[in-house]
Amino acid sequence: MAWIIYASGTETSACTMEWAMSLLLNNPRVLRKAQAEIADYIKQGRLLDESDVNKLPYLKAIISETLRINLWAIQNDPNLWDEPHKFKPERFDGLEGPRDGFKFIPFGLGRRGCPGEGLAMRTIGLTLGALIQCFDWERIGDDLVDMSAGVGLTLPKNLLDQRRQQKLGPEYYTDEIIKGIIEILLSAGTDTSSSTMEWAMSLLLNHPDVLNKAKEEIDMHIGSNRLLEESDLPKLRYLNNIINETLRLYPPGPVLYHESSKDCSVGSFHVPKGTILQMNVCAVHRDPKLWAEAMQFNPDRFEDEIEGFKFIPFGSGRRKCPGEGLAIRMVGLALGSLIQCFEWKRVGEEMVDMTEGTGLTLPKANPLIAMCKPNPSLKHLLSQI
Repeated sequence: MAWIIYASGTETSACTMEWAMSLLLNNPRVLRKAQAEIADYIKQGRLLDESDVNKLPYLKAIISETLRINLWAIQNDPNLWDEPHKFKPERFDGLEGPRDGFKFIPFGLGRRGCPGEGLAMRTIGLTLGALIQCFDWERIGDDLVDMSAGVGLTLPKNLLDQRRQQKLGPEYYTDEIIKGIIEILLSAGTDTSSSTMEWAMSLLLNHPDVLNKAKEEIDMHIGSNRLLEESDLPKLRYLNNIINETLRLYPPGPVLYHESSKDCSVGSFHVPKGTILQMNVCAVHRDPKLWAEAMQFNPDRFEDEIEGFKFIPFGSGRRKCPGEGLAIRMVGLALGSLIQCFEWKRVGEEMVDMTEGTGLTLPKANPLIAMCKPNPSLKHLLSQI
């Protein structure tokens, strides 16, 4: 179940956001209405966060209509839906309950429904809302965006390539730079985030005292009357420490690549302009000269502020990963939800295998297998998801 939540959901969420943006570009009236809703609620001075999504009913209706219109048969049946092939988010204003029978089932239904539905809706709502809030969008030319479906299990489409104009920030951010940033956020960030969560759960299962301490912190701040939200993360200091310690031991980008923009000296080495530099992040993060008991999993080490450049899982400076903020939010929300909602233990007495695999994003050699059961104190909430 956990593997489905933080692995399978990444591609499907990114695919849904691409379909949603395509539909919005072909229906500018809907896009303007969504922008107006966000502007009215959020006002100026801050960016949308996860706790705002539930208060944006039209944004949620857009997501539901996207999930409906791109599935076949039942969700496009004219006997069930008025003008089923038209994009009309307003149709979800009047649904009775979350399902209205069995005609809207993008995540399945019942005990075998997708366990990642709640997390998917949060992730898509936060990301899609941020794209609508932060950018003005328009199509390239007068032609509508091609809505042809590709081939695959997750109903992909051809790459969305549209023009947008940034509302805020310097003119330096051209279309090419903004497109690159968005592609990094929606594609490169998915594999690294899911890998980080897998490493974190593996470490927690091998250190049940740390897992219990994290659970106690969540229980103290959140309680058992609601589920954890993104706005709670700044209050969960120990959970953030766990994420940082996981990133220290198993950085998602173990090697950083940069190109020198001018001649310079690094230590005793002369580096000519245009040289490709490779930095071994793992070596820095596990250096016993920089870290006490460097190979031990100890989240408490992050209680004190880390100085200098000895902790750089996202790089540093102007060329650091632009998705750092979103990644920390996504990992924190998903990992915190897994800790809050389930009781976890290893399969057998053996420790979880922490062997590293091969790849650019430092995957585990052997996927995590664990046992979990619903948290008894949250059954009244989990049964409603």
